[in-house]
Amino acid sequence: MKTIRAFILGLIIITLSGLTVWTDAARAVDLKVLSISGMAPVLSQLIPEFEKTTGQRVSAEYGPPAVIRDRLLKEEQFDIVFSSSSAWDDLIKANKVETGLPLAKFGLSVAIRQGAPKPDLHDVGAFKKALLDAQSIAIGDPRSGGPAVFLHRVFERLGVAEQLAAKLKSYPNGASIAQAVARGEAEIGIIVTPDLMVAPGVDVAGRLPSELQIVVTVMGGVAIGTPNSEAARAFIEFVHRPASADAFKSKGLDPIF
Repeated sequence: MKTIRAFILGLIIITLSGLTVWTDAARAVDLKVLSISGMAPVLSQLIPEFEKTTGQRVSAEYGPPAVIRDRLLKEEQFDIVFSSSSAWDDLIKANKVETGLPLAKFGLSVAIRQGAPKPDLHDVGAFKKALLDAQSIAIGDPRSGGPAVFLHRVFERLGVAEQLAAKLKSYPNGASIAQAVARGEAEIGIIVTPDLMVAPGVDVAGRLPSELQIVVTVMGGVAIGTPNSEAARAFIEFVHRPASADAFKSKGLDPIF
């Protein structure tokens, strides 16, 4: 019995020591995060929790995958990167990130001004009609990569690219798309669901039909060359823990854990 008690006491001491080391390591540095905008709603909730737990500070900057790639290629220094799986291989090949961890998935939804009638989006035909009926449509800038490039392919697939050309309005990110819809600059906007879930002045009309939907998988990883790799991994583990799942779900992302 004494041997068992001693063993358990030893485990408790080791565990507490490990937590102390982890907390002290986390407090020693300030972490910089570069992330796709779809993760902004989740990180805005989880970062304060992590800071409260560890006593350290975390700052985050957001942009589309192409902008993240370009900033890393220009040798800007970050500790942690969150980007789409489609862009992750390029970052690996460029030796900018370590092997990534799949975190969540999300898709595209249609935004309308708050209180406006919701268009029918139940199938491909209804979605096509909604596009043709809309007076103006806000989407992302294709030059930034991401869902905007995919949407132009969808318009071509539906045979409406030429008809929509005059009514399309491009914006740099999801927040600006939602703002344009809220101000009435665009009748509808097509935006990643997480951006829409937290945008003021707009409602969710519905998701794109499954046949036309894009699924973005979010990867998280440590930036190559950071001197704060240990603390960076601790942050990624904090984001990936089961207790964070509700934060993802409430912001329109489906956690992969």
